[in-house]
Amino acid sequence: MRKLIIGGITAALLASSLTGVAIAHERGEYRDRMASKLGLSEEQQTQMKALWDEQREARQEMRGEMRDHKGGLKDLDPTSDTYQADVQKLIEQTQAQVAERIQQRADMHAKMAEILTPEQMQQFQEMRAERGGKHGGEHRKGDFKGHHGERGERDCDR
Repeated sequence: MRKLIIGGITAALLASSLTGVAIAHERGEYRDRMASKLGLSEEQQTQMKALWDEQREARQEMRGEMRDHKGGLKDLDPTSDTYQADVQKLIEQTQAQVAERIQQRADMHAKMAEILTPEQMQQFQEMRAERGGKHGGEHRKGDFKGHHGERGERDCDR
């Protein structure tokens, strides 16, 4: 029994550590493919890697801040005398976070435009549009099929 428990714990730890390696590997593969498709020079690759690392750190920092405010509206007491003021404060915090995310993204695009040639930047934007989803493209009906059939399909539509 003890061997079984130790084996299970070891397997779980190994699986969780390999997940992080796989994610980092996928990120590296994406960067390599992008560098190859765009024909980046060694200097450009170094600059882009530094930019991505900087942005990743900024995103992680922002996620931490967002986690701090995660409770949000559900943590407020609607019977409190300060309820409306608390709601307003929450709105302002959320607006500031959204503005900061937009500004970070705009700064990254501006820095990328300094690193890449105009042709490479155009090609990068086209590649992002092809990837779809949150990376610039649009979802098409049926892209996300779940156990309920194609996206957008409802019993009442049949």
